[in-house]
Amino acid sequence: MASAKATIDHDQIRKWVETRGGHPAHVKRTGTRRGNPGVLRIDYPGFSGEESLERIDWDQWFAWFDRDNLAFLYQDEKKSRFSKLVDRATVKVAAPRSRKRAAPKRAAATKSNGDGRAKKAATTRTASKKTAAKAPSPSSTKSAARRTTSHSVIQKWVEARGGYPARVKKTGSGKDPGILRIDYPGYSGGDTLERIDWDEWFDWFDRDKLAFLYQNKRDSRFSKLVRR
Repeated sequence: MASAKATIDHDQIRKWVETRGGHPAHVKRTGTRRGNPGVLRIDYPGFSGEESLERIDWDQWFAWFDRDNLAFLYQDEKKSRFSKLVDRATVKVAAPRSRKRAAPKRAAATKSNGDGRAKKAATTRTASKKTAAKAPSPSSTKSAARRTTSHSVIQKWVEARGGYPARVKKTGSGKDPGILRIDYPGYSGGDTLERIDWDEWFDWFDRDKLAFLYQNKRDSRFSKLVRR
């Protein structure tokens, strides 16, 4: 099972996002004056954020990322775009990856006596380790996200993980809830999201012609609303 990692490292976040074609953004009509962008997001071309999100630069994004004490939750898989902004107090931030250089190998003791069999065996073991390291793990080949528009499937998946339907505050008008989201207790949406009922959520889910992208793993909360 692919587990999520958490980081607050700016370079690591930026590299992860840009490698996947994403860019920093904020939810339109949120925030205040004095450069506060409001609700931060990561957006990708073709996703549902095209009309509700606005691109901002990394400097502004990271400034408020740190001021709001957020952490970046993500999956370190090549094709995975799943990420979440969460409260730093709710996750354990991973330590920076060490870049230790391999210790120089000592000369084989058999070199002096001309016996090359031990050296050949050592070389074979080293090659086997490299091959094993490059082989993809079974879990990594099963990380593809599923896509659904089924109300029952979505509601069951969300509620099984303690989530509930929500909308971004200060968006929408009249009976239009605005930007739809799925929220979980303890996540960064506590101050920016407002809970709504499933009937209203699904009504606008269908009217906006959205689809629910998710991973069918017991502990995974990663999901996205995308265009059908």
